[in-house]
Amino acid sequence: MTDNFTERMTAYEARMESKTKDMDEWHRRRYSGIGGSEVSVVLGMNDYKTRHQLWEEKTGRTEPFTGNKFTHWGTILEESVADEYARITGEKIRKTSKHFRHKDYPWLVGNLDRVIVKNDRHPTKILECKTCTDDSKTDSDGEKDWGPGNIYGPDKQILGTDDCVPASYMLQVQHYMLITGYSQVDLAVLFMRTRDFRIYTINRNETLIDTIIQETRKFWDCVLDDVEPEMTDAEKAEKFAKSCNGESLECSPEMWSEVGTYLFLKERLTELTADAKTVATKIKAFMGEHKFLTNGGKKVLTLTAPSVTRTFSKDLLKQKYPAIYEECQEDTMTIRQLRIAK
Repeated sequence: MTDNFTERMTAYEARMESKTKDMDEWHRRRYSGIGGSEVSVVLGMNDYKTRHQLWEEKTGRTEPFTGNKFTHWGTILEESVADEYARITGEKIRKTSKHFRHKDYPWLVGNLDRVIVKNDRHPTKILECKTCTDDSKTDSDGEKDWGPGNIYGPDKQILGTDDCVPASYMLQVQHYMLITGYSQVDLAVLFMRTRDFRIYTINRNETLIDTIIQETRKFWDCVLDDVEPEMTDAEKAEKFAKSCNGESLECSPEMWSEVGTYLFLKERLTELTADAKTVATKIKAFMGEHKFLTNGGKKVLTLTAPSVTRTFSKDLLKQKYPAIYEECQEDTMTIRQLRIAK
């Protein structure tokens, strides 16, 4: 390090001593750096936690995450996922308890699930084991985050690899390759709802790794210096709401203009949505049984065939198995909704 990082780190650990004194070594080490599952939080690509929430944990303002029923079952099923990976691939795997901390970027720490070994001795790549509800998660463009996975032949040879995984997992495994020096990770995933099992082979990506180094250093500087990081818009709204007293606030002339714009856009959105549905019906009628609509020979629209899909019904679960339904409930924080008063 070229700055006084060591001194600042020592001062930080002294400040946090009362918080970490009762922790085991694994949790203490994780507290003193950024782990693999936290990288996506720092980069603003995590669905369950924000940068500000992580900063509050690392600075002792809130209690650190210690797990829930999902992480509990993920840990229990990790061995089964690893065994199935070995059965499909024929690879030899080994559990490792080593704690990693990068020598040049000491704020980056982590632990591996397994390593894949050659001749029972030399690790060749990382094995990360995951359990996931299903593969229905999509990105901002509506494309599925999960690809179909690797293809293996009857003799366990690889016929094709796939690295299409959600961004949070991609960042996590790139982080592991960064702190260990490995150049490849196999991500084995059991999808609980469908009982589907897939393996994804992910190679080291230096561009992503450079981004991880830069962004996590900025975040860790905020932790060491006890400087609040930038909040998301949703967090700013929540903080503002908590600071307000009373239920009503008289609108200023400037804000009334914004309210008028909002009401106009909401009305237009409703009209445009209805118009789009009407036009879509006309186009479908014109296309009939044809799959593509072309213009000058180029495809412009696709009309998919009707299909039957199986979906999970929370209402049916609640009706048939109310006890299980209640047991599976989990509190989540939602952002405040802006609604037009009647």
